[in-house]
Amino acid sequence: MHLRFFGCLAFLACALTACNSSEITMSKADELPYLSKRIFLPDPNDTIIDLMPLRKEMAAYAETIPEPFGLHFEYLPSGSSIGINDRASFIEASLLKVPVTIKLYQLKNEGLLSLNDVVRLEEEDMDPTFGALWQRGVGAELTVRELVHLMLQDSDNTALQMLGRKMASVRPGFVNEIFDNLDIPKESGEHGVVISAKSYTSILRSLYLSAALPKKDANEILGILTETSFSDMLPAGLPADVPVAHKVGIYQKENFFTYGDCGIVFIPRRPYSLCIFVHGSQEHAKRYMKDFSRMAYEFISQAESRTYEEN
Repeated sequence: MHLRFFGCLAFLACALTACNSSEITMSKADELPYLSKRIFLPDPNDTIIDLMPLRKEMAAYAETIPEPFGLHFEYLPSGSSIGINDRASFIEASLLKVPVTIKLYQLKNEGLLSLNDVVRLEEEDMDPTFGALWQRGVGAELTVRELVHLMLQDSDNTALQMLGRKMASVRPGFVNEIFDNLDIPKESGEHGVVISAKSYTSILRSLYLSAALPKKDANEILGILTETSFSDMLPAGLPADVPVAHKVGIYQKENFFTYGDCGIVFIPRRPYSLCIFVHGSQEHAKRYMKDFSRMAYEFISQAESRTYEEN
């Protein structure tokens, strides 16, 4: 009853002001530019692109790569995808920081913490492997919001430790919930948590479609990811003015090296996701990622769209 009543009020208000519902929805979409337009439109007209030429080009290039690697490409307006070894498992490393952020925002929405909460740097948090926050020393104080930016943009491990401690204080066992909520495997290899390019793409999609979080939160996280400090992998194959919300994961231990970069490339009206893992040298990994990224961008930005008429 109440829903029907308020719906009538909304309809009446729209009629009196001669408003257009599609204009209102698209205006809202403009305010949240990193989310899928389909979640704002009741009947979206998706652009159809035949991915076969890109599939062949990527497959031919893959034949020249001797190292183990995995790739998953998804054209987001239609959901069409290309997978090359995309179910193979690789070390997730710092790519785990995105699902950690999603869980943190969920806890925020439950009222268990605030982005304005202040967290004190403790000795147990110090991790010099990635990021410079540890250099501020024990006793430094930062807000949760500041730590999120450092964790995602600089891949700062000390920020991750501080946020993990904060989250554990309000929700013990939150780590298991990260995997359960996003339906990703809890596989662990000799060197840590592993994931496939296909599985990680589901995390990006959950943000893009605002499936795991409210629209404002999902858009905010993607926005932060467009400002990361790492530009020598996926972004290296793109023009400098094309936004890409992405996260890198680098695992280096003795003679075991794995590099990953997964993100969403925001070509107007033609966004796509690309996730690549390479087990090999840093030089080769960067070259393969740049080349695959360039292939995807050049094809999607230039491809002709297709529509099919009913006979």
